[in-house]
Amino acid sequence: MIIEKPVYAVALLVVVLSLLCELLMPGGDRIVAIAAVACGVATWVAPLLVIAISWNQKPRSSLAGVGFTIRIFVVAVCFSASGVWLALLTLVFAQDRTYAWIALLLIGVFWLWVAVMLYVGDLRRQQGQEDAPKKRFKKRFKKHSE
Repeated sequence: MIIEKPVYAVALLVVVLSLLCELLMPGGDRIVAIAAVACGVATWVAPLLVIAISWNQKPRSSLAGVGFTIRIFVVAVCFSASGVWLALLTLVFAQDRTYAWIALLLIGVFWLWVAVMLYVGDLRRQQGQEDAPKKRFKKRFKKHSE
């Protein structure tokens, strides 16, 4: 509950500043478009930086590992949401929409890649679980039959 208010305040500030920049500043559409691409690139780079910074830190517990994974997703979601907002502003107000499409492509490909990796990981986990119970069942069955 404590975190929600600052996050909403920052989000509102970004929305207001980007709209003002787009509507009132000459050349503001180019600034917003470049910011959209920067957020698209940051969607890819920031989670990798979070992983790289803490690559040698072992989680203290399984809950710490879950928190680390959540942190990676939150960072990616924040940059993605900002990038989508700025790209949509560029699509609506700018004459040159190239940067907006690049930003949306970067963000879309990132989340498609995440979905594919989660699916592949789930398939591997299921294959590992299918093999493991058979071995345990055979061991139990041999012990009870002797």
